[in-house]
Parts: sequence; C-alpha cells; structure tokens
Amino acid sequence: MILTAALLTLAVTVGLTVYAFTTETDVTVNGSLLFILGSLFMGLILVGIFVQSTFFSMIVSALGCLLFGLYIVYDVQLILGTKSEMFSLDDYIVAALSLYIDVVNLFIQILELVSLLFGEDNQN
Repeated sequence: MILTAALLTLAVTVGLTVYAFTTETDVTVNGSLLFILGSLFMGLILVGIFVQSTFFSMIVSALGCLLFGLYIVYDVQLILGTKSEMFSLDDYIVAALSLYIDVVNLFIQILELVSLLFGEDNQN
C-alpha cells in the first residue's frame, strides 16, 4: 500500500511539474485562492474529527490531493520565476522546503485515500 502511494505520488508530482513548466497559465496570481482553499481544507479536517465516516474521509483526502497538487504547480512556477511572481535567488531554501512540504502532504493524502479504498480492514 505504501509503495502504491509512493508511485502514485511520484507520477502525479512529475506530471504536475511538467505541466507547470509547459503551460502558459499563470497559477502564481492565485495565491490568495490557494490560501482560502487551504483554510477550507483545515475546516473540513476539523469537521472530520467529529464525523466518523469513511465516505467523508475519502472526500477530504481527494480534496487534499487536489489542493496539494495545485500547491505543487504554484510552487514550481514560483521557483521557475517565469510568471508574474517568483522566489528571489536568496529564497532557494524556502522554495525547496515549500515544494518538499507539498510533495509530502500529497503523499500523505494519497496514502490515506489508497488505504481507505484498498485497505485490508475495508473489505466489505
């Protein structure tokens, strides 16, 4: 299950990175939208503490995958610096950490989704 999630994370990260390199769409102008979506995601996680439902957990994990995928595209475009906003040359540590955190969070959400879908205790 972990290997499946790791391979899916690798495939999604490479695909989104290639997309961020080749697209003409400027995702860096949507930083405030990503902040709002991240806040809503945290709110859903807080609701998930009180709602113990497998279906709700699947929805939250799928939305988390989408959110962190958008963050990967956003951070790659900030690192490239070809769009309206960019990291400066002195921000390489912050840039690497933000991209690393996005990939780790994407892995966690994919692992959660894979375990909910194909977990051994969910064979109903």
